[in-house]
Amino acid sequence: VREFFTAGCGSPGAVGQSQSYAMDASTRSNLTYSEYMLVQYLDGVPDTDDAYRITHGSDLFPDTDVVENTPVAMVCDLDGSVCDSTDVYWKYIGDFWYPNSLCNSGSSASTTYRGNYGICHNGVSTGYASGSFAGNRSAYDETKLIKYTTAASDDYQERIFVR
Repeated sequence: VREFFTAGCGSPGAVGQSQSYAMDASTRSNLTYSEYMLVQYLDGVPDTDDAYRITHGSDLFPDTDVVENTPVAMVCDLDGSVCDSTDVYWKYIGDFWYPNSLCNSGSSASTTYRGNYGICHNGVSTGYASGSFAGNRSAYDETKLIKYTTAASDDYQERIFVR
Protein backbone atom coordinates (compact mmCIF):
# COMPACT_ATOMS: atom_id res chain seq x y z
CA VAL A 1 0.00 0.00 0.00
CA ARG A 2 3.00 2.29 0.52
CA GLU A 3 3.93 2.27 -3.16
CA PHE A 4 0.24 2.59 -4.15
CA PHE A 5 -0.23 5.81 -2.17
CA THR A 6 3.27 7.22 -2.86
CA ALA A 7 3.68 6.56 -6.58
CA GLY A 8 0.00 6.52 -7.49
CA CYS A 9 -1.55 4.46 -10.26
CA GLY A 10 -4.47 4.20 -12.63
CA SER A 11 -6.86 6.78 -13.98
CA PRO A 12 -9.71 8.33 -11.97
CA GLY A 13 -12.05 8.11 -14.96
CA ALA A 14 -11.61 4.37 -15.34
CA VAL A 15 -12.13 3.13 -11.80
CA GLY A 16 -14.46 0.17 -11.81
CA GLN A 17 -14.90 -2.81 -9.57
CA SER A 18 -11.64 -4.44 -10.66
CA GLN A 19 -9.49 -1.34 -11.24
CA SER A 20 -7.46 0.86 -8.93
CA TYR A 21 -6.62 4.52 -8.79
CA ALA A 22 -4.44 6.41 -6.34
CA MET A 23 -3.34 10.01 -6.54
CA ASP A 24 0.45 10.20 -6.10
CA ALA A 25 1.98 11.81 -3.00
CA SER A 26 3.37 14.86 -4.82
CA THR A 27 -0.07 15.70 -6.25
CA ARG A 28 -1.70 15.14 -2.85
CA SER A 29 0.82 17.53 -1.28
CA ASN A 30 -0.82 20.36 -3.25
CA LEU A 31 -4.28 19.68 -1.79
CA THR A 32 -5.95 21.50 1.07
CA TYR A 33 -7.52 18.94 3.39
CA SER A 34 -10.42 19.24 5.79
CA GLU A 35 -12.15 15.88 5.68
CA TYR A 36 -11.77 12.32 4.42
CA MET A 37 -14.64 9.97 3.66
CA LEU A 38 -13.96 6.23 3.52
CA VAL A 39 -16.58 4.04 1.89
CA GLN A 40 -16.20 0.37 1.05
CA TYR A 41 -18.17 -1.22 -1.78
CA LEU A 42 -19.21 -4.86 -2.12
CA ASP A 43 -20.08 -5.78 -5.72
CA GLY A 44 -20.51 -2.08 -6.51
CA VAL A 45 -22.89 -1.42 -3.60
CA PRO A 46 -21.70 1.00 -0.87
CA ASP A 47 -21.48 -0.43 2.65
CA THR A 48 -22.80 2.73 4.26
CA ASP A 49 -23.12 1.43 7.83
CA ASP A 50 -19.35 0.86 8.00
CA ALA A 51 -18.46 4.11 6.19
CA TYR A 52 -16.99 7.00 8.14
CA ARG A 53 -15.67 10.54 7.81
CA ILE A 54 -12.44 11.81 9.37
CA THR A 55 -11.86 15.50 10.11
CA HIS A 56 -8.15 16.09 9.53
CA GLY A 57 -6.12 18.80 7.82
CA SER A 58 -3.25 16.90 6.20
CA ASP A 59 -2.31 13.75 4.27
CA LEU A 60 -3.04 10.49 6.12
CA PHE A 61 -0.84 8.32 3.87
CA PRO A 62 2.85 9.08 4.55
CA ASP A 63 5.71 7.23 2.87
CA THR A 64 6.59 5.01 5.85
CA ASP A 65 7.21 1.43 6.89
CA VAL A 66 6.56 2.00 10.61
CA VAL A 67 3.20 2.44 12.31
CA GLU A 68 2.00 6.03 12.45
CA ASN A 69 -0.68 6.87 15.02
CA THR A 70 -1.92 10.21 13.73
CA PRO A 71 -4.30 12.13 16.00
CA VAL A 72 -7.36 13.35 14.09
CA ALA A 73 -9.90 15.96 15.16
CA MET A 74 -12.97 13.78 14.78
CA VAL A 75 -14.50 10.67 13.25
CA CYS A 76 -18.20 10.46 12.33
CA ASP A 77 -20.41 7.90 10.70
CA LEU A 78 -21.43 8.71 7.14
CA ASP A 79 -24.45 10.88 7.97
CA GLY A 80 -22.80 12.57 10.97
CA SER A 81 -25.28 11.25 13.53
CA VAL A 82 -22.56 9.54 15.62
CA CYS A 83 -19.23 11.31 16.15
CA ASP A 84 -16.20 10.98 18.42
CA SER A 85 -13.62 13.71 18.96
CA THR A 86 -11.81 12.34 22.02
CA ASP A 87 -8.64 10.25 21.66
CA VAL A 88 -9.19 9.45 17.95
CA TYR A 89 -6.28 8.24 15.79
CA TRP A 90 -5.68 7.18 12.22
CA LYS A 91 -3.42 4.10 12.35
CA TYR A 92 -1.34 3.58 9.21
CA ILE A 93 1.68 1.61 8.10
CA GLY A 94 2.58 1.84 4.42
CA ASP A 95 4.54 -1.39 4.33
CA PHE A 96 4.39 -4.39 6.66
CA TRP A 97 1.47 -4.38 9.16
CA TYR A 98 0.26 -3.94 12.72
CA PRO A 99 -0.57 -7.28 14.38
CA ASN A 100 -4.16 -8.46 14.83
CA SER A 101 -5.39 -5.05 13.64
CA LEU A 102 -5.28 -3.90 17.26
CA CYS A 103 -5.09 -0.21 18.03
CA ASN A 104 -2.29 -0.73 20.58
CA SER A 105 -0.12 -2.77 18.17
CA GLY A 106 3.25 -1.63 16.97
CA SER A 107 4.92 -2.43 13.66
CA SER A 108 5.53 -5.94 12.44
CA ALA A 109 8.57 -6.21 10.19
CA SER A 110 7.23 -9.37 8.58
CA THR A 111 7.02 -9.04 4.80
CA THR A 112 3.95 -11.30 4.66
CA TYR A 113 1.60 -8.32 4.38
CA ARG A 114 2.29 -5.03 2.62
CA GLY A 115 0.39 -2.25 4.35
CA ASN A 116 -2.41 -1.78 6.89
CA TYR A 117 -4.64 1.10 7.97
CA GLY A 118 -7.76 1.89 10.00
CA ILE A 119 -9.41 4.24 12.49
CA CYS A 120 -8.92 3.93 16.28
CA HIS A 121 -11.66 5.81 18.12
CA ASN A 122 -10.71 4.92 21.72
CA GLY A 123 -7.03 5.82 21.69
CA VAL A 124 -4.01 3.66 20.95
CA SER A 125 -3.09 2.41 24.42
CA THR A 126 -5.66 -0.41 24.76
CA GLY A 127 -6.13 -3.54 22.69
CA TYR A 128 -9.31 -3.25 20.63
CA ALA A 129 -9.92 -3.75 16.92
CA SER A 130 -9.20 -0.86 14.61
CA GLY A 131 -12.06 -0.07 12.27
CA SER A 132 -14.68 -0.80 14.95
CA PHE A 133 -16.10 2.74 15.12
CA ALA A 134 -19.07 2.22 12.80
CA GLY A 135 -21.05 -0.69 11.39
CA ASN A 136 -20.84 -4.41 11.92
CA ARG A 137 -17.28 -5.18 10.77
CA SER A 138 -13.93 -4.48 12.43
CA ALA A 139 -10.31 -5.67 12.58
CA TYR A 140 -9.19 -7.35 9.34
CA ASP A 141 -12.81 -7.62 8.18
CA GLU A 142 -12.92 -3.80 8.05
CA THR A 143 -9.38 -2.41 7.90
CA LYS A 144 -7.26 -2.88 4.86
CA LEU A 145 -4.39 -5.36 5.20
CA ILE A 146 -2.75 -5.84 1.83
CA LYS A 147 -2.29 -9.50 0.73
CA TYR A 148 -4.48 -10.84 3.58
CA THR A 149 -7.06 -12.89 1.71
CA THR A 150 -9.00 -14.63 4.48
CA ALA A 151 -10.84 -11.60 5.88
CA ALA A 152 -14.00 -10.02 4.50
CA SER A 153 -12.20 -6.77 3.66
CA ASP A 154 -10.52 -8.54 0.74
CA ASP A 155 -13.95 -8.69 -0.95
CA TYR A 156 -14.50 -4.94 -0.67
CA GLN A 157 -13.30 -2.14 -2.89
CA GLU A 158 -12.53 0.99 -0.87
CA ARG A 159 -12.91 4.55 -2.06
CA ILE A 160 -11.33 7.37 -0.12
CA PHE A 161 -12.63 10.84 -0.85
CA VAL A 162 -10.87 14.04 0.24
CA ARG A 163 -12.44 17.43 0.73
